[in-house]
Amino acid sequence: MCAGYLNDSRRSTQSHQCPRIYLNFPLFPPSPLIPPIRPPPPQLGVLSLANYFNNQYVGTISVGLPAQDLTVVLDTGSSDLWIPGWGCTLCGNHATFDGTRSLTYRPLMSGDSPRLFEIDYGSGAVRGTQAMERVSLGGLVLEDVAFGEVLYEDQQIRNFMMDGIAGLGFSGLSIITRPTLLDLLRKQHADLPALFSVYLSTDPHDASRPSHLAFGGFDLDIVSANATWHYTPVVRQAYGELRYWTVKVTGVGVVGTRGKDRGRRVMSQCPGGCLAIVDTGTSGIAVPEVIYGDLVAQVTKGLNCRGTQCIGAKASDFPDLVFSIYPDNVFPLRNEDYVVCTGWGQCLVKLQPSFGGSYWILGDTFLQAYYAVFDVDNLRVGFACEGTCQGGTWHGKGGLLELEEAEQWRVWVLAAASVLGLVSAAYLAGSLIAPFTRRRRPQQPPPQAQQHGYAAIQDVEVSGEQGQSVAVEALYGGAAGSPVGGTYGALGGPSDKC
Repeated sequence: MCAGYLNDSRRSTQSHQCPRIYLNFPLFPPSPLIPPIRPPPPQLGVLSLANYFNNQYVGTISVGLPAQDLTVVLDTGSSDLWIPGWGCTLCGNHATFDGTRSLTYRPLMSGDSPRLFEIDYGSGAVRGTQAMERVSLGGLVLEDVAFGEVLYEDQQIRNFMMDGIAGLGFSGLSIITRPTLLDLLRKQHADLPALFSVYLSTDPHDASRPSHLAFGGFDLDIVSANATWHYTPVVRQAYGELRYWTVKVTGVGVVGTRGKDRGRRVMSQCPGGCLAIVDTGTSGIAVPEVIYGDLVAQVTKGLNCRGTQCIGAKASDFPDLVFSIYPDNVFPLRNEDYVVCTGWGQCLVKLQPSFGGSYWILGDTFLQAYYAVFDVDNLRVGFACEGTCQGGTWHGKGGLLELEEAEQWRVWVLAAASVLGLVSAAYLAGSLIAPFTRRRRPQQPPPQAQQHGYAAIQDVEVSGEQGQSVAVEALYGGAAGSPVGGTYGALGGPSDKC
């Protein structure tokens, strides 16, 4: 996720000119009634990540003393920590942090006024006040962490599955959290190696190898007993502090998988080299807008597609992608790694445009195929492979979670039929009973509606049922017609979150 700007009480502004990439929701948003698969409690320094349908990975941190748990995206594309503050009425269904319950909470002031902030992402903005607090990351306690206490979220951010964001980028990106979380880990846990590893599973049901982020270590056996790291150095874009986990891409190729194009490179990008941000906060792969249209056209050539959404297709109909990364690393992405398809022929290509910049962004789609280590001391990123890199062949199925197995389909069809039967029975019973239970007296509003202005609903009733439902929703919370709890979606980083 890419941060925008800061406004404190002095109205100072800091811009990072980050690429603007918008949230990429799943092709078929899952029901909010289905919980994510949550792994078992982690070891010290290891944050387990709840996997929301391979499209968003969320960890739990503890803030304050006594601790209050909140969920965050561990985001290598930003460097700030923010969480919803107590009393935020415009934060959707997110959990909030109550500083009055913590012995270690300290608000940050500008004179006699709270220090304000605003961070702008492509998907919307968050605003609030700044404070300092104790924070625990997988049991690693950090003291005096500066963070944002959000009091307002734009609508799209309210729909995110996480409560907040914990940035794991460098200090050049930091707007609120100075020192950064990485700096504090290095200073307050000097015995811990200054690195962290990220494993994003593509099988939410795999309890033996759950998604996680580990501070201070890694486990190559996740890939195989013979796996090794393929390193690439972090690129410093300009003088001053480091910002992103940026690497140099020496080429991006499209390799055909069908007919006369099979095994042949049919398109090449970045012939002179380009830069890519390795970002756990982006769900897909973000492509600079100037070449995005051409790349999508080549990837979907000969298929029935509108943009990145296709029908009457399967993953094997799409070409493979190949990323060449300095100095001599070659990382293929198989079609199954970046295209998700249903059993009935609807497919989504997990590419998205990056507006306003020349950066590529290697988000969760790339990190699902390649277990990664972020080495702070040596300023490098490593991707694990056994021998020649082959994409995500080593690690289960990819894409959105699907119910392809016959037994699963039977369970869901029976469940749906049962619910439909109960609803039909209730409707029929209500229709038969209603004539005998109607009363002539006027309907009385509920007590809570009287307290909050029921007259507004009565005024709207004359305009029809639609107007009434909007008024009711305004009083009792939520948006008319929207599912409780918001939409399950990707969060996606400089990209999706930007």
